[in-house]
Amino acid sequence: MARTSSVKVKELREALGLSQAQFADKLHYKQAQVSKVESGAAFASEDFAAGLDRVAGTPGVYARHGGSARTGGADVPC
Repeated sequence: MARTSSVKVKELREALGLSQAQFADKLHYKQAQVSKVESGAAFASEDFAAGLDRVAGTPGVYARHGGSARTGGADVPC
């Protein structure tokens, strides 16, 4: 299971200018699941992380690194 942090999911959604409902629609998930991931009540699954990559245009970044993005050679928890 990808361990994408709730903070990074919310930051990504907000950077894209999307509501939770809009983000959920693009991820092909329900808004309730996005809310659970953002609040830390649930971890992002591998499929959820792959959806983040698809929506963010970052092929494999979230999914490949188990929910961690690589920036400048340093792991940044997502």
